[in-house]
Order: sequence, then structure tokens, then C-alpha cells
Amino acid sequence: MTKTRHSDGVVGKVQLECSPASSRRRWVRAFSLAFAIGAVIFAASTVYRGMRAIELRTLAIEASEALHSGHWQHLETVSRRWQEKDPNAGMAWFLAAQAAGKLQSPGRMVAYVKRMPDEDPNKAVALLDVATAYFGPLNQPSLGEAACLKSLQLEPNNVEARRRLVFYYCMTLQRAKLVEYARDAIATGTDTPETYVYLIGADWITLSNAADYNGKWLQSSDASEDFLVAYLIHWAGSAGVDSVEQQTNEPVGVDLSAHPELQSRLSSLLGRDLSRTDLNDHKQRILECMELYPKNVELLAFKLREAAADGSVDRVSTLLSQVPESAGGDNRFYHYKGWLHETLGENVQAILAYRKALRVNPFDWRSQLKLAGSLRLAGETVEADRLAELAVDGKDLRETIMRLADVQTIPLSVLQSMLDYCRRCGDELVANGLAKRVEMIQTELGKNT
Repeated sequence: MTKTRHSDGVVGKVQLECSPASSRRRWVRAFSLAFAIGAVIFAASTVYRGMRAIELRTLAIEASEALHSGHWQHLETVSRRWQEKDPNAGMAWFLAAQAAGKLQSPGRMVAYVKRMPDEDPNKAVALLDVATAYFGPLNQPSLGEAACLKSLQLEPNNVEARRRLVFYYCMTLQRAKLVEYARDAIATGTDTPETYVYLIGADWITLSNAADYNGKWLQSSDASEDFLVAYLIHWAGSAGVDSVEQQTNEPVGVDLSAHPELQSRLSSLLGRDLSRTDLNDHKQRILECMELYPKNVELLAFKLREAAADGSVDRVSTLLSQVPESAGGDNRFYHYKGWLHETLGENVQAILAYRKALRVNPFDWRSQLKLAGSLRLAGETVEADRLAELAVDGKDLRETIMRLADVQTIPLSVLQSMLDYCRRCGDELVANGLAKRVEMIQTELGKNT
């Protein structure tokens, strides 16, 4: 190649550059090559996608067969292989969780459900299995509550999630939450018959197995206040005694020696050795518990009832002064405020307090009875008679409910008595909801006859 030198000493570039025609041919070849490579890549990716789709479909079919045949170990293995190929496959995580649950491996089951995307339609149901594991073998009740709340968030019309939450709040005496979620269930049509038992009995219901549950949860790593308080108060109910009345003449006691871990936990919380307890010792435990949690509303309500039954004005006044502002929606404290005014001869103030208690909780039969007495003193005999009759029916209904073997199988006759009571108490939301529930049960019974 000849280089041409110009007078200015710059080497000429004309012969170093391609001609226009050559440049066009070069770009055509480059474009053709790129197109060919792209076509090969597209074809390869199409083949890959096709092969991958076949592989995922094969795994899905294999998992389905394992599920229907009950081969849980194989189902978990296949689901894990499926997850490796497609980590976003919610069904793979769901099936692995089902398998782990059947294999009595709640820890693995929980881990699988956590990997499910929230958009997966099975996530809300799977979270209920997670809640069961946390409330049960994993013994992390606060996480069980969180799982139910998450399930409810994903599926707002989730009947079972609400049922479990109301049950849990009843077991742990978280009364404000019990009332909130029970009323929410009724308002949204996601109630069950037992919802009405928990709501009507919010002031007095105790469950026979609640002490056992709280004793177990007390041994978890969760904060102990709710479980310790609920354990002590439910123990009194399950033993046949409460803060006022002992319903049996037989000695009441519970032997903790059979539960050394619970005994150790209680001893560490209350600061003394415990082996066996009777009624007097139980009341002493509650006093010690109040030293730990002086603002606990359940302990305050428990002791207020005892103080009022003893006629101790000073103790009732002192206990009322300890009630936190957060308990402003709790009818029990308005009831004892009314009792205090009534005992001091302040009938007008007593009437106002009892009426407030009934606005907060229309099913408070004790306030119905006390208000009837105060109104009679004020000369309002017609209303007094109505409330006295209502209170007697409320008390009878309480005794009927407490004699039930469980709250999952409530006789229709009891539900009808509850409906009549709700209507007469003037709570339209609850009465209308229960009326629909009773009608549904009657319709179902009619189909089966």
C-alpha cells in the first residue's frame, strides 16, 4: 500500500478507509450474522422454555400423584425439586408444607409457608396451619396470633381466622380484643354460633381447658403477663370457684408436681416455691400477681368483685383509682363505680354509672340488676321491673352456657334463648346477626329431616 505524503507532512488516509460499497457490504454481513445468532438464541430459548415447561409440568403431575396417594415423604421431595426449578411456584411451597405437616414436622411446614408469595390463593389457608403449629407444638402463641391476623389480612372474609382469634382472646382474657373481633365478625357476616357465646359472656365466661393452655403458653418465650393472669383466673373457674362464690364444699386444689416446668415457671414469676395450691393459696397468688402487674385490668376486675362482695368501700375505691385510662371501654369498672355510688347513698350517680356500663356492654346482667334496684329507689318501677326480669334471664342464660359440654355444639334451643335475650337487651347488630345464624341452622335442620 503506497502512502501519499502531503506538503504539510500529514499522512494521507484515503487508501486506509473502506470504500462506500465495501462499507455497505460489511454492515450487511454484520447484520446478517447478528440476525442469525439472534434466531439461534431465540430458537434455543424457545426450546429451553419448552423443555422447562415440560419438566415443571412433570414435577407438578408427580406431586399431585404423591398427594392423592398420601406418600408424604415423596411429596415433600418432589415439591422441593419443583421449588428449585421455580422458586416462585407457590403451589410447590404449599404442597411441601402439607407434606411436612403430615410428617409431623411443624418447623419445616412453617418455613415452607413463609416462602409462599402473599398473592398465592392458598396462603391464607396455609397460615391457619402455621397458627396451629405455633399455638401447639412450637409453643409460640404470639406468632400463632400473628399468623391468624395475616391470614385475615389476605382473606378478609376468613371465618376460621376470626374464630381462632376470638377463641385465643377468650382463652388469654384479652377482653377488649375479644369484643372487637367478635363484633367485627358479626358485622361482616363471618361469625359462628360460638361468636355470640364469647361476646355475651365476655364478663364471665371461663373455659375448662383454658388453664391448661395458658399453663403451656406460660412456658413459652413470649411475654408472660397475659398467660399468667389468664392461668390464675381460669384456674379458679375450672376448679368451680371464683373470687366471690365457692360452688363446692369439697377441698379445691391442683397438684403442680406433675408439671415441673410449669411449677418452676410460676415459682420464678411469683418468687416462691409452689407445689400444691388450694383456694386460699390461689388468692394469695393473685395478690402476688397484682404486685407484678398493678394495672392489669383482669386482675383489677377480679379483685373489685371480691371487694364489692365483702362490702369494702375503701378497697373498691382504691382499686378503681388504679384502673388505667385504656380500660375506658370496659363496662365492669363502670359497674363498680355504680356500686360505690350506690353504697355511699349517691343514687343519681349510681344510675348514671350503671347506665354507662350497659351502653358499653348491653349484656351485663349484673348491671341490669343493680340498675333495677337504683331505679326502683328513684320511683321508676316499670323500667326497674323490666331490667330485673332481664337480669334474671341473663343470669340463667349464663348458668345454661356454663353447663354446656363445649361452645362448638350449642343446642338450637340455647341459641334461641340467646337471641331473645339479645333482642331485649337492645343490641340490634348482635340480635340481627344471631337471628340470621339461627335461621340458617333451622333451614339446615329442615333439609336433614
